[in-house]
Parts: sequence; structure tokens; C-alpha cells
Amino acid sequence: MNRRAVSAASLLLVGLVLAACTNAHKESAGRLLTHDSPVPTTEAPVVVDAAPDTPSTPTTPTTVDVGPADPTPVLRPHAAAGGRAVSTGGGGRGAGPGHTVAAAAPPKPVAFGNLAPPGATPKVWAVVIGIQAYQGRTHATVGGRGDAAAFMQELSNAHWPADHILELVDGDATIGNIRQAMQWLTQHSAPDTFTLFHYSGHVCIQSSGPCGANHMYLWSVDNQFISDDEFGNNMRNLQGKAWVDIAGCEAAAFDKGISSPQRLFTAASQANEKGYEDPNWHESVWTGYSVDQGMLQGQADGNGDHVVTVQEAVNWAAPRAANDTQGQDHGSQHPDIAGGQDAGPFDLAAMAAPPPPPPSNNNGGGNGGGGGQPPPPSPSPGCNDVTKSVLHC
Repeated sequence: MNRRAVSAASLLLVGLVLAACTNAHKESAGRLLTHDSPVPTTEAPVVVDAAPDTPSTPTTPTTVDVGPADPTPVLRPHAAAGGRAVSTGGGGRGAGPGHTVAAAAPPKPVAFGNLAPPGATPKVWAVVIGIQAYQGRTHATVGGRGDAAAFMQELSNAHWPADHILELVDGDATIGNIRQAMQWLTQHSAPDTFTLFHYSGHVCIQSSGPCGANHMYLWSVDNQFISDDEFGNNMRNLQGKAWVDIAGCEAAAFDKGISSPQRLFTAASQANEKGYEDPNWHESVWTGYSVDQGMLQGQADGNGDHVVTVQEAVNWAAPRAANDTQGQDHGSQHPDIAGGQDAGPFDLAAMAAPPPPPPSNNNGGGNGGGGGQPPPPSPSPGCNDVTKSVLHC
């Protein structure tokens, strides 16, 4: 074989090796480093405005990977007990940490359809967001849908009208819809309303996701981000009484001017802590204690009046969440409770109850002639032989 043939064969061999390396890189690109295989989900649409989205809108897909750190850790069983400790509370409707909420309903085709206008009664409004099946290759949560289902069940038990609640679960929870939902809630608030906002899903920081530095971000299903500043700028415009709840990691960082004497802000974790999820509950540890066990199961009814207020539930849940996450890989989570000190107890059922009828103006005149007016005064008796001495006629 001459030298020219040898050179050609060598070049061909090098080319084949390079092609094989390139294909191997393509196969591994985007694969989560902390899991054996990527989560099979639908590719996410890119959102370019804040208009309400629908999952069926065909747009250019995007893929965002979490990277080497899982942004929402799952609770590791305690070695000593072999699992979760059983917590007891004051409600008496079951002492175990069971999961009482059925599987979450599928996402609505049009999330913003058939909602009541501002000013409708009862004067209660809610946005409930739960994200579990993230699009692209972003790792799924285990409790996003379960947290949303717990809140929806509690609001249903409290007789909140469905057209006063905006629920965004999984495919509905795009960045455009989340932004529109925040605007919808503030536009429906008034000095005499009660509003509720709940988010359960990933929180992005630079070390655990593809987001910028110096901020915390809510992580939408289509792998876009809402900064803590943007969130605070919206939520502190809520009028009247409000409860804003974040079930995620670094959750307290989102209290950017939100908590106030009339607004209660609760968070699953401090700004430098992770918030855990429980795979057995299919909920976050925070919502599992505060809403599922505390409110739905009644275990937070400390005074035994068969009513669990929001304040009772979160104050009952906070130490249990901290205790249950001791010894975990990222340390304990310590829920944050701030504001609401002048708003009184938040009884979700009482707030949605119709107002009592106005008092009647009728003072009991049964002959129909009085029209609700007081009876006329009795005439003075006339003078006669009997009354003369008394009346001085």
C-alpha cells in the first residue's frame, strides 16, 4: 500500500472517531446529572408576552435543564424511625400524617374562562398554582399537584365559588399565565375583600438552575422565571386582607414588602433554606402540615371550636415542619410567618358566607296599617265628672 492510500485511510478513521464523540455528546446533552434519566415531559412554549396562555398554543419549544443540583429536595426517611414520625394535633380527625386529598384534577383547557368580575360576591378571591410536571428536561416536583389539590379541597370545603378561584396546574402555569394571574388577583381586590395566593413549585437560584444572580425566582412550567422583586411589586398591591403562601425553597425571600398588618405572608422555608417534599404524601412538607393535616384533617384546632383558622394552621405546622426535616441533607427548614397582626383570624368559610339579611324595620305592628311606623300616641282623655279632679279641667 502506498503512502497516499495510508494517509487517506487514517483520515477516514479519525473522522469516524470524531463523529462518534459528537453523537455521544448529543445523547448526553441536557441529561440531568443527579438522575439516571430525564423526566419525559412535553417541550415548553416560549412566552413573549403576559397575555393568558393555553397549553394548546403551538410555539417554538425550549429546553432548560436544572443542572447538577436538584432545586426541590425530597425528604429522606429518618434512619432512626425508618420513616416519617407520626405527629399528633388538637383536631382529633386522625393523628397520622396521611394524605387525605384525591389526585389533582387535570388542567383546565382555558384557565381564565368563566371567572366572576371584580365586585362580585362573596368578596373572596384566590389564585392557586401547583407545578409538578415541568416541561423540557427540568426535573419534576413530587408535591406540586398535591399542594394545589389540598388548597382547592380546603376552599371547596369552605364553599368558595369556583368562579372566584383561578387554578393553574402544570401546563396552565406558564410564565404568561402566572403574571396574568397576579394582575387578576390585584384587580379583584378591594378594601373589603379577602384574597389568597398560593404557589408550589421550584424556586430558582443561580446555584441550582439557569437563572440570574442576586435574586430568587418562581419557576414557571415553561422554564421561565419571575424574580422576587417582580413578585413583591405585584403582591403588595393587594387591597384588603390577604394570605400569600409560597411552598418552595428559599421561600421567605419573596416577602418583598408583602407582609403588612392586613396581609399575612407564609413561606415554607427561610431565604437561605431548602423546602422539602414528601413522596409518600405527594405534597410539600409545609402544605402537608399546614393545609392537609392542619386544616383538612382539623389537627390544628387548638381551641377545640371545630374551626381551624389560617393562623392556627400555620402556627401549628411551622414547628412540625422544622422538626420533621432535622438531619436532612440540606438542613432543617424553618417556615416563615409574617404580618397579618391587625387582620384578625382568617376563617376561610366565614369569609365566603353570605352577609346576614338587613334588620327588619317593622316593629311588630300586625294589622298592616302601620307600615313599620311606631303607633300613634293615645289621645288625652276628655274631662268628665270622673277625671275632673285628676286632670284639672
